Amino acid sequence: MIRSGLLVSMFVFSCSSSTDKANGGSPDDPDTGADLGPADFPLASLEGEHDWAMGSVDLGDEGWMLHGFMFKMESGSSGSSLQSRLPTDPVTVDIVERNDHDQFAIGITVDSADLFSPAGEKWVKLAWTEKDGTPLMCFTSFYGTQSGAEGASADPSNLTAGCKGGVWWELRPRSEVAGVFQDVRYDWSQTYVNAFQWAEKRSGRHFESCGIIEMNLEDQYLIGVNDQSLDFCRIEWIQGDEGEWHYCEIDGWETRQQAESAQWDPSDLDDGCVYPDGSRGSWRTMRVE
Repeated sequence: MIRSGLLVSMFVFSCSSSTDKANGGSPDDPDTGADLGPADFPLASLEGEHDWAMGSVDLGDEGWMLHGFMFKMESGSSGSSLQSRLPTDPVTVDIVERNDHDQFAIGITVDSADLFSPAGEKWVKLAWTEKDGTPLMCFTSFYGTQSGAEGASADPSNLTAGCKGGVWWELRPRSEVAGVFQDVRYDWSQTYVNAFQWAEKRSGRHFESCGIIEMNLEDQYLIGVNDQSLDFCRIEWIQGDEGEWHYCEIDGWETRQQAESAQWDPSDLDDGCVYPDGSRGSWRTMRVE
């Protein structure tokens, strides 16, 4: 089965612009041909639901709502273990300042004072850019003052360390199967899914995780890599009753080609999952919490 994973805490973004050069550079002044600087992506063009590696965001023209999974990695005598605080409550942010040309916005939290320590309203800076057609975002954490958020580092010229010393995060369209799910048969199993991770929380604090490298929404399957074993995993799903999904979750494939070519039978939920060694098992069912 899938081994322990990653996912940490909350948000994403998408961006596109007709003003961007074909090569992804900054637009030119139509009169002089001079470079105008950073590409102008109006915030209104980014509206919608998106996933990133640590959660999701519902982004609007006047603010955003952040949803996340918050994990804490701790080290012990037997190695690292993934401790959980899942899922986090959504955080609503109202925009108080925005700069579409330089691609950032400053917001203040709404009705979320009890989620922070110390409690109270918090300010946050959110910036966005793109590389080779892939949208990226920087969320620079929460601050006690507006000036603190405004001064936070969000440098799109340094995508590996320009987001307050960390990486800028890739964003993907919201997954068809996304959210927090409860296993119908096993009370101890919960599954957390977005476009980057399929992570199962078992009894206690144990997690098994598949980092997604390909998601085929048309044929309803994904291919990923186990975060520790580095074997390939394949997960296939079909719609069940309202709010339910049936899925077959198998890892242990030595190559991506083997995982992609696996043939499973969604018409046989009792015996339609086929393991790498040829043995068979049942599909599982999960329900939206």
